[in-house]
Amino acid sequence: MQVLLHVPGEDGREQVTLEPFPISLSSAREATVRCMHPLHARPEGQLRVRITQEDGLLLCDTDEISLDYASEEWICLNETCRSEFDGSIHPARLISRYCECSDGWTVCFDIKHRLNSGSVLRHVHVVRSQATGWPRIGHQECEIATEVTEGGTATNKHTGEAYLDCTDAGSLAHLATRMPMNVKSFGSSDFTTRGIQAMLESGKDSSLPTWLLDPAFWQSIAGNLQGLTIDVKPCDASPAHFERSHTDKIRRSLESVGYARIPAPCWAKAGVSLEALASILDSLADKGFPPVFVFMYDQAWHVWLQLFDIMAAVMASDDVELDASVFAWALHAGQQRETIGSNFGRPHRDDSFDECHTDDGRPSIISAWFPMVPVTPTNGCMYVVPANRDPLFSVPRDPLHMAPASTMPWPHIRPLPAEAGDILLWRGNLIHWGSACDEGEEQPRKSMASAFMLPGASKDRTLSRSQLRAGLSISLRLRLILRA
Repeated sequence: MQVLLHVPGEDGREQVTLEPFPISLSSAREATVRCMHPLHARPEGQLRVRITQEDGLLLCDTDEISLDYASEEWICLNETCRSEFDGSIHPARLISRYCECSDGWTVCFDIKHRLNSGSVLRHVHVVRSQATGWPRIGHQECEIATEVTEGGTATNKHTGEAYLDCTDAGSLAHLATRMPMNVKSFGSSDFTTRGIQAMLESGKDSSLPTWLLDPAFWQSIAGNLQGLTIDVKPCDASPAHFERSHTDKIRRSLESVGYARIPAPCWAKAGVSLEALASILDSLADKGFPPVFVFMYDQAWHVWLQLFDIMAAVMASDDVELDASVFAWALHAGQQRETIGSNFGRPHRDDSFDECHTDDGRPSIISAWFPMVPVTPTNGCMYVVPANRDPLFSVPRDPLHMAPASTMPWPHIRPLPAEAGDILLWRGNLIHWGSACDEGEEQPRKSMASAFMLPGASKDRTLSRSQLRAGLSISLRLRLILRA
């Protein structure tokens, strides 16, 4: 399948069609397209999404979606204000809008709306709400006749296919089975990814099936993997040893080219097994979970906890914070379709220059990327454009600043191969992208990422060193994962 995205052209009105985004629905029948496309929109501008099969068969059409952000259809998720170099205020909002289409499709747009400049279409999230063997999502009640069988599963009498009986929490607590993100809960809320997130954000953890918040369920997925826990207790692991002599070199590299590398410490001594982290991504995939669910396990968070000291030294602040927006990737050899946790191969900036630097030009946001396996140009390493080769690196007012793919200095791109356990750092506005994994590669790239920030630089929620050291609750982990 593919997503065809129609956006306003440079005049803000006439629509243009972007290059198709290939998608493949997860087991939860969801897919997310990361667009990072600037919108030259006026209130009368419109978006439109069409989902088609490869043969051109139309599956979903949203028709025209108004970009009048003042309308009640657009929901504000959060607001931020930043000081510009000239002392002016630069407000921005993260806004979202849902569109329920025919044939059970739902499309959600996530836009970063900068009130004093252009906006960016960040993501388009699609959900196939109706599928064979699963109850219908939406505002209708679930009325599929079932026959409950031993082990907590049920059979659709009309199709004979097995699906999950969400009401049997006791029998599911010990089973490593698919999480039915797109099954309507047997209550008043839709049991979708967004529905679960809404319940968690409102503190309604009791509305969720008990097995979802049971560490035993997640531990059962890990099976016999050694070194993965869900203890939700203070971390007592030994600190990882980083060479302090590297700090100045890292700073100089970040200042000159915009990226740097922290050589891998002995992660095993710090209680982190790289092999276990890489293997659990396969186990999660077998049960239908995207790679980001690695953050249900303590060791994924211990990696970031161990980085606080060296990042405090690099950023010259003892009060650095971790961005709560975490993510993970697990590529597949020769995979062309875009799925959750697969490669995002479009050159982009995570932030504009003024959003990730202080008034005096120091980096206030530094992305951190952690490969669990060795990464090379053939199995999916990262690529960057060095800051000193990027003419728009510090020119946020240029309309192409957030659309770097159209003005790429291709002769100067650089691959970033890395050993397992290295930490790659880059400034938030550095042009970067991930590469795909070649056919025949035995070990495709597996990695996770977040960002470290100076106090006050956050656009959203952050986590402190003390929070990670104390251990994050299961519901908080799930909340952060679903937001990813």
